[in-house]
Amino acid sequence: GTSMLQLSAQGANIMLPSHVRPTLSACLKAYRVAVRDLPGDLDEAGLLVLVRRLIREGLMVSEH
Repeated sequence: GTSMLQLSAQGANIMLPSHVRPTLSACLKAYRVAVRDLPGDLDEAGLLVLVRRLIREGLMVSEH
């Protein structure tokens, strides 16, 4: 099966496929980042899914 990683934050455990790790790291380290500038192998749709999940979990904030 797909290798998974677990992100524990703000009392929630979020399971994500491990191939998002480079993108996830950039999301969590950057003070401000444009979705299109994120590293990793995700396509635009995949990036938006990941970023929306992080926003929903309170780990990122959208400026739009």
